[in-house]
Amino acid sequence: MNKEFLDPFAKSITRFGRLYNRYSVVGLRKIPREGAALLVFYHGFVPLDLFYFGMTLYMKTGRPPVALTDRLGMRIPLLKDFYSAVGAVEGTRESALEALNEGRIVGVAPGGLKEAISGHSLDYQLVWGQRTGFAKLAIEAGVDIYPCFTKNVESLYKNPMGGTPVADFVYQKTHFPLTPPVGIGALPFPVKLTTFVGDAITPNEQELPENLAARTKIALEELIAANG
Repeated sequence: MNKEFLDPFAKSITRFGRLYNRYSVVGLRKIPREGAALLVFYHGFVPLDLFYFGMTLYMKTGRPPVALTDRLGMRIPLLKDFYSAVGAVEGTRESALEALNEGRIVGVAPGGLKEAISGHSLDYQLVWGQRTGFAKLAIEAGVDIYPCFTKNVESLYKNPMGGTPVADFVYQKTHFPLTPPVGIGALPFPVKLTTFVGDAITPNEQELPENLAARTKIALEELIAANG
């Protein structure tokens, strides 16, 4: 994290979000003001909401979250520099556990790129497969999980290639998202975005990761259904 970059960026992106997408957060007070926590998000096609949310959290509480990002993004030089400046790290077990053990707030979208590019027919459906890594982290670090979802995130950009056989084939072979976003030029559509923070999910003593992941998935699906 580069505070000299982060402070002006946070002010700019939150102002843009409020003015352009009328961005707001419901339930921000649920996130602890000290100590570690794991935020689990639905991954929209273009996750601009994650920047809005992370920088809003920083502006409101002074706590810059650590975002776990896809390895592809951390291998593109300029993008890697940007991610590092705003507090993102490669989504490995080691980097995530280190941040949680330091008492940081860590954000992750278990569906990753696969969920992001799944196409319109799967909008607002969790594409997690058998992923339980985030649950293992929560159990090992002994931290609560907070499900998070942003209403209208899939309306920021159109995704005409998402879910097509060609895009799926390229992703399976290369893990490259062949799904260029379509907006108003480079800008997203000016839809209203609201991020909802769910209630804390506390790992039970000696709980299996598969069970905690299932509980989190149900909670996030209910959050989406109630606010989608």
